[in-house]
Amino acid sequence: MPTIEIKLPHHRYEVRIEPGLLTQLGPLVRGVAPHELATLMVDASIAEMHGVSAQESLEAAGYAAAVVSVHSGEEHKNLETVGELYGALLENKLERRSPVVALGGGVVGDTVGFVAATYLRGVPFIQCPTTLLAMVDASVGGKVGVNMPQGKNLVGCF
Repeated sequence: MPTIEIKLPHHRYEVRIEPGLLTQLGPLVRGVAPHELATLMVDASIAEMHGVSAQESLEAAGYAAAVVSVHSGEEHKNLETVGELYGALLENKLERRSPVVALGGGVVGDTVGFVAATYLRGVPFIQCPTTLLAMVDASVGGKVGVNMPQGKNLVGCF
């Protein structure tokens, strides 16, 4: 399956499309973030089905992998959830070079991506989208953010 290289003026990244790619997650993450700690933030609704294989792949690649369950749904894409996720990263002593992996749909990718972009002023972020819309969203521009009571995606970054 293809690897698509995205070249931007200030950054470059790859989009990988392949059946069973989750089992290769650890080596792929190791290629961009060779640190001993990693945090897998996984959509609570798919944690049992896919979270275990993702965690096992990270651990087989040498990571001490903490797993954090994240609720999906627009009602959870907010600063309260961001605060909870910051707390999990602090509790797990994630450092500046420690990668954060988001496994889930668009809400999880947007929220966890915002957390990764702002925790310690930015840590490595790997997105594993699980819905078609999240895949399209994640492949274009690296935009992440959360909602405010006044509207959608009012706080975020690229």
